[in-house]
Amino acid sequence: MQPAAEPSPWTELVQTLTARGLADQVSSSPADASWRRDGALPDDAPSAAQFDALLPQAYRSFVAAHGYPLLAVPAELHYGFAFLPPLAARQVSTLIADEDRDFAEVRAARRAGQYTWRYVMFAGWNFADGDGWAFGLDPEAAGDGEPVVWLLEGGLVAEEVGTFQQWLAERAADVRRRVDALDADALADAAAWEGDYADGAQDLEGFDG
Repeated sequence: MQPAAEPSPWTELVQTLTARGLADQVSSSPADASWRRDGALPDDAPSAAQFDALLPQAYRSFVAAHGYPLLAVPAELHYGFAFLPPLAARQVSTLIADEDRDFAEVRAARRAGQYTWRYVMFAGWNFADGDGWAFGLDPEAAGDGEPVVWLLEGGLVAEEVGTFQQWLAERAADVRRRVDALDADALADAAAWEGDYADGAQDLEGFDG
């Protein structure tokens, strides 16, 4: 008899939230969800093939198991973030700047299909400002390495985080620490939350955690 597989960091996070009475903070975005309220795909967005080419296998396995989770919490608790389904990810990726080129030049190249996408956004907490995480290749990696996770701040690539597995473990551990640090009153307030952000709606459209 084989031993049971270790729970994933995401499963452990959901278990922690459930044990603290916060299970309703976790929902899942439909696979075809849009971040833009009009549902449109900008003409300077990466193609489906360009987007798919930058997704590591570990992320694909995560999505197959968990979909596109959205962790919605009162804004003052500062641990909400959401995974982006493909359409929404392609929409938001247009906000990523290219540090080597003028943004207007980059946008024109993207519209003309003459741009090589190095990063695509897959999750974040403030999409309107381009705050979150992107997948991209490590320029110093030898051979055909898998894409890794990069921190985005204001649409700018700030630093490499690590593999998707490392990022997920760190993110889940951070949220668990924040939840565990809540005192009884703060935990009761969070558990009494009725499904509405302090800023914005609970679904992905316009999400700013």
